[in-house]
Amino acid sequence: MLTAFVEETHEIDKPLVNEALKELSFEEPDLPSPAFEHEETVSPTVQGAPPLDDRLARIEKKYAKLNADRSEKEAILERLSSQGSILEYLINQQQNQFGQLDDQLKKISAQIDRLRQTLLVDGKRGKDKETPGVKIRKL
Repeated sequence: MLTAFVEETHEIDKPLVNEALKELSFEEPDLPSPAFEHEETVSPTVQGAPPLDDRLARIEKKYAKLNADRSEKEAILERLSSQGSILEYLINQQQNQFGQLDDQLKKISAQIDRLRQTLLVDGKRGKDKETPGVKIRKL
């Protein structure tokens, strides 16, 4: 029954029914089969069913394909996860570098302000102390 479900078939052939009956009657394995043993009760579609080996091979192929698909999806998920971790690391590094640059810009800005103040103070002192014969040129 499980085989018919996996194969997605709606009809079950005689050997498959016999196999299912044997599995269900595990207490008395040598019970005679019911009316399925008579050829006149078997429909033509059941007689033309593929052999058990072919069905088993198809099931194994489907299982292998499903297993390969699952393995591939797991591998993709693992790669995406590792790439996500790498991106998080890189983002943190960039944020740290931007923070350092911001701190350096603040220091440079403070130095520029101090230099301006110094120049303004020195410029005012220079005007107050001008000597009569010396002229200061402004650049």
